[in-house]
Amino acid sequence: MKGGINAEYFREIFRFTKREQLVWASNPAIQARLHRKDKNYFLWIVNPTREAQETGIKISDALGKMKFTASHWNEYRMGMAENRFTAQVPARDVLILEFES
Repeated sequence: MKGGINAEYFREIFRFTKREQLVWASNPAIQARLHRKDKNYFLWIVNPTREAQETGIKISDALGKMKFTASHWNEYRMGMAENRFTAQVPARDVLILEFES
């Protein structure tokens, strides 16, 4: 199982809700969470491991074309195409990125 027993449990619970997944990370060691406030979205990309990790990130097209507006934790320069980009997250650290839709 990718991510262990807890990750599998939450995947099953999410499937049960029949809601659409809005963000994906290609690296199973990375946790990605998308939060909304008004017209802005905040993407938390968390690396709990002891090594820097690289991951592909995909934000659902159902949210419209996303526009990167700011990095709130760690410096990050965005190269984004079709709601997809690659992120490098330092060991035991997080990227917090802001977007508009």
